[in-house]
Amino acid sequence: MAQALAPSRCLHERFDIRLQSIELMSKKQNIISLFWQKNEEVIKDFYKANGVYSLQEKSLSHILSNLFCAGPTYYYIIDQETSEIEFISPSVKEILGLDPAFLTFDDIVNRVHPDDLPFIGLAEAYNLKKMQELGPEIALDTKISYCFRELTAQNQYCLFQLQAICIGSHSQDNRPRILNVHTNISHLASVNSYNLTLTGIRNNAFYLQYNLHSKLELSQGKPGFTARELEVAKLLAAGLETNEIADRLYLSPHTVQTHRKKMMQKTGARNVIQLVNYFLYHGIL
Repeated sequence: MAQALAPSRCLHERFDIRLQSIELMSKKQNIISLFWQKNEEVIKDFYKANGVYSLQEKSLSHILSNLFCAGPTYYYIIDQETSEIEFISPSVKEILGLDPAFLTFDDIVNRVHPDDLPFIGLAEAYNLKKMQELGPEIALDTKISYCFRELTAQNQYCLFQLQAICIGSHSQDNRPRILNVHTNISHLASVNSYNLTLTGIRNNAFYLQYNLHSKLELSQGKPGFTARELEVAKLLAAGLETNEIADRLYLSPHTVQTHRKKMMQKTGARNVIQLVNYFLYHGIL
């Protein structure tokens, strides 16, 4: 991973990522708009920090020509404060089966797989934190990217890549205008990597990538495990029996069984195989 650049002094102490609020959101809510609303003042202050009050408008076609889209793509410009779509490409009709003439941002978010909404909330929160660390002069020339599943016009969930760039802000009140580009990449990948990528564009060449899988597990309230439980789990994964684990850890067989029982209750596993698979799947071991 590349090293982060020097953090900006602006907003550093005021910023609140509010991950606990995100994990409590209902899946029926527009998690992205809700996050923007909760951090509205932070976002607006960020755009006027260090004298940056507005951004130079760029040609939409010029910006799009500098993006690599490896599949069917639709894009739109959104007012980040109001969540109003200012423009959307006609291709959304073919890709999502939605009429661009009547489309709202809620319609797009409602196409996201419900299980991917917590990750989107986490990615948006983590992105805002990293943007603050980069500082306005650099962050405003940064493309963010992450993936999630969307329901297509064929009524199938496919993996999409989001690329987002700030293309300007309203001069009077610093409301940012964001270009969001959604690309169907299901022919390249079917499993989400849970990576958030920040890429410098124009005059800022850098590449930062953060894997949010472990943070996502925590934000979703996944069960916590004690250090001793993890020791037992590692030995179970290595194929050791209860008595062997007891000898290795200087515990009684009854204590080992108790740790195993508690872990199975936390994970919903019905046997040792399911328990070990849980730990391996979630990257805990």
